[in-house]
Amino acid sequence: MVRNSTIRIEKALLLFSFLLSSLALVGWIFNIPLLVRYIPEAPTIKFNTAFLAFLIVLIIYTENKKNSIYKAISFLFVGIVLIISTLSLIEYYLPINLTIDNYFILDTISLHISGRMSPSTSISFILLSFGIICARFNGQNINKLCTGIFFIVFTIASASLIAYFLYIPINHRGIFFQTMSLPSTILFLSLSLLLMFKNPNISFSSIMNFHRVGSKLFWKIIPIVTILPILFSYILLYFSNEVKVNMDFGIAICTNIFILLSTGHLIYLSVQLNQSERERLSLQKEISILKENEIRKTLLKETHHRVKNNFQIINSVLGLQSNKSKNMELRMVLSDCQNRIRAIAALHESIYVNGNFEEVKLSYFLNNIVSSLVNMHSESDSVHVDISIPDIDLNMKYAMPLGLIINEIVTNSLKHAFFKQTNKRISVKLNNTGNDTFSLIISDNGIGCAEMANELLNPTSMGSELISIFTEQLNGKINVENKDGLTYYLSFKTNKVNLKIA
Repeated sequence: MVRNSTIRIEKALLLFSFLLSSLALVGWIFNIPLLVRYIPEAPTIKFNTAFLAFLIVLIIYTENKKNSIYKAISFLFVGIVLIISTLSLIEYYLPINLTIDNYFILDTISLHISGRMSPSTSISFILLSFGIICARFNGQNINKLCTGIFFIVFTIASASLIAYFLYIPINHRGIFFQTMSLPSTILFLSLSLLLMFKNPNISFSSIMNFHRVGSKLFWKIIPIVTILPILFSYILLYFSNEVKVNMDFGIAICTNIFILLSTGHLIYLSVQLNQSERERLSLQKEISILKENEIRKTLLKETHHRVKNNFQIINSVLGLQSNKSKNMELRMVLSDCQNRIRAIAALHESIYVNGNFEEVKLSYFLNNIVSSLVNMHSESDSVHVDISIPDIDLNMKYAMPLGLIINEIVTNSLKHAFFKQTNKRISVKLNNTGNDTFSLIISDNGIGCAEMANELLNPTSMGSELISIFTEQLNGKINVENKDGLTYYLSFKTNKVNLKIA
């Protein structure tokens, strides 16, 4: 986008320079004073000046042409500009007349030095020629030199323009600027700016990028450093000429006001830059925290994945050990251990899949535990499991003991509840009863067990003891009903900050 803006500016400056130099040539050919002198009785843009400016425009236009003919024509034009401007400068400082001034057209309009361009104009053309020649060579130092040369021309033209703006009399400008016309001044401003924009020296065209800090600072400072000095100079000249204020006193007053206004503007810009710096540092800190959190999440996710894999390896080792053992009691103990390990591994898998390292997607987690238990049971095909779990996210400190309680109860039902039954059913239901309180009901239609209520109060088996321990971790209450099978009733309460509806 910045490059597009720069290209549009280059085209506009090139077209403007072409029109201005062409109009000046037309003014001389058809003797139209208005086209060669914008202010009555002011210096005129000489025919040679308009002609050389027109050649510079053509040189710039053919600069990117790859055809060797265009390059040859471009070098020829540069040579013509350099020769004519050098000869005109020589005529000022050597007592000779090289007849170059009125060689093309006889000057009958100018009031000052007929046909001869001013010394400032000659030097500006010489500098532009050398700058264009240097621009043909590559190198960062060469590019900087070219930009410096074009900037000198811009400075000369700016000084002449300010002299016209302040109505400084011609005889007060010195011989260097005395006969430099307003059209010539505008042309050199346009050409030098155009060449600076086209020079690949990097930085100059980047000021058009208004999103950069340096560009914003430039466009905020430039009005102060350009408009105020010109305005104060105009006021100083007016008062010194009209009101007869002493020049030394006027300079002192204007200098003081300029310092105060400039300082105030710089303070304002400094405050804005400080604010921008604070915002930048704040954003940088936020980005750093976000990156750290992202790295932390990635590491935690990978950790949970590896923990789950390690549990699976342990489970496989226990399975191998169980298969080799001939002790049925030992094999049953190892099988129970495997189921508990699977339940814990299911928690880590849920965390890994969900990507939430503080909460577990309960429906996925508990379904995974129950399905795994049913699939591992030798008679699972004949057992119908009805599971109803709400789609919520639950904190790990609740999810882990809840999952292990379900693991123990469902395992117990699959192993002991059914005896020569055909219609085997297990139901697992978790309900939100309000006020962050949950009710877990696990039932089977098996043979039941009258001693189970006492077993939970005074556990004698590992499974019953684990159920009691995990119920205490939940700060919950558990009851058992022995009617048409066993039914477990567990109620517990969660903290609001740890519960989120998915």
